[in-house]
Amino acid sequence: MTLFATKPVVNNMLTLLKLSSTMGTHTARRLMVATAALVGLGSVFYILSDMDGTVRRKLSSRVSLMLEKEGFVECHAERLTTETSRAIRPFVWHLQHTFQRMVEAEEHKRADHLRRRHVAQDSQIYFDELRAKAQELVSAVRA
Repeated sequence: MTLFATKPVVNNMLTLLKLSSTMGTHTARRLMVATAALVGLGSVFYILSDMDGTVRRKLSSRVSLMLEKEGFVECHAERLTTETSRAIRPFVWHLQHTFQRMVEAEEHKRADHLRRRHVAQDSQIYFDELRAKAQELVSAVRA
């Protein structure tokens, strides 16, 4: 609640509303969609680039906590944690690249879908124009 109550946030929101009212709804909507797409794409790339460190850091901290709870000496726990991190590195790399390939496949599917939709719209326009010309010819022949 206090996040939205701060003065700079409220001023920025008011400025955004004023800007959107001056440029029209269609342009504002397109701008918001483009901004949302960029934010989403940026977050996906950040997740992909940081996945290796995050997974190893989480697992290392969990292993370290479990070893300390079991009563291992700290230097042995640190050594085992480091070795565990080294051992899981190839698996994390594989996970990261598999996830990246899945994201790329989804982007490719989306691009194909948009391309097919565009081709379908172009075809619809072409056949509508063709039907209109055929109707004009039929009415010219009957007249």
